[in-house]
Amino acid sequence: TTLLSSAETRLDVARSCDGKTGLHWACNYNRLSVIRVFCSDARCTPAILNMKDRQGNTALMWAVAEGHLEIVREMVTVKGTDCDTVDSEGQTLIEVARQQKHAEMLQFLGKHYFVSQLRTLEEIAAFNIAKHITCESDVEKLEIPKSLISLVTMFIGVYPDSD
Repeated sequence: TTLLSSAETRLDVARSCDGKTGLHWACNYNRLSVIRVFCSDARCTPAILNMKDRQGNTALMWAVAEGHLEIVREMVTVKGTDCDTVDSEGQTLIEVARQQKHAEMLQFLGKHYFVSQLRTLEEIAAFNIAKHITCESDVEKLEIPKSLISLVTMFIGVYPDSD
């Protein structure tokens, strides 16, 4: 807190050539106490919370990619955090968590933020089918278009509760 007590301290300055701010680094390296101090500062605006580095990743995206669930839980409670963010390749938080095979992260994001990230009718259909399936082998028994099979398989277990 001493560092942030100076009015000259800027939260939006990227210290490295890759464009990461202090918040990016804290999320990347699982520093929950630093994130709490940073986000409690009045200067930590939505623009700073959602600032993207040169790869197009926000601090939240880094926490998801690294599998830091407690960091993500904290970040999504901070007013102004954009949970619908996408990286430079257009990947959502869910897609990054799935790509990195972070099962607990997928379940958390799925339960709390996933529905808003469904973008196509195919994704919506596959998601709704997957909510009722517990085993990948059951997907093969379904009479559904082949284009949905891989999507349904991907969504199994992402959203375990239907409430």
